Amino acid sequence: MLNLLHSALRRERLDSYAVNEAIELLCKIPFRSFGLLDPVAKRLALTLAAKQDLSAYNAAHLELAFRFNAVSKTNDQRLKNGPRAEALSL
Repeated sequence: MLNLLHSALRRERLDSYAVNEAIELLCKIPFRSFGLLDPVAKRLALTLAAKQDLSAYNAAHLELAFRFNAVSKTNDQRLKNGPRAEALSL
């Protein structure tokens, strides 16, 4: 979420006051954070990055979707259109 807020601020879609308000609201939302904590997840993300020519950030996003058998929601066109089912057969 911080990357989203940073981009909105940089592109002048939000001012610093709105970004600070958004941060305050985000801090009130109970959520669980999932990361690349185990070595297998890290290796899978790096393999996805190499095979699909993705950034490590995007590969981590994709790895989480694969891990939880979830639909990846993103506005990133490379993630929407690029990674294919063969990425699963690593």
